[in-house]
Amino acid sequence: MFHPTLKIKIYQEDLVFGPGLVILMEHILVTESMKDACGEMGMSYSKGWKIINRAEKELGYELLERTAEKVVENVR
Repeated sequence: MFHPTLKIKIYQEDLVFGPGLVILMEHILVTESMKDACGEMGMSYSKGWKIINRAEKELGYELLERTAEKVVENVR
């Protein structure tokens, strides 16, 4: 059966928004933890922050609210 899909990638100089960022954000939403989200994805903690920080810089606003206890999406 035919299943349409849509993939969105946003570029400036580098990829800003793509499937990797979306998957990471979904894991963060569930776990409320960057460390746990990265662990579930088999990604290093520093790589996860690199993805988030680059996207935030290019988009011009924070994607996550950072606290000592947890990380949550910054809903706009």
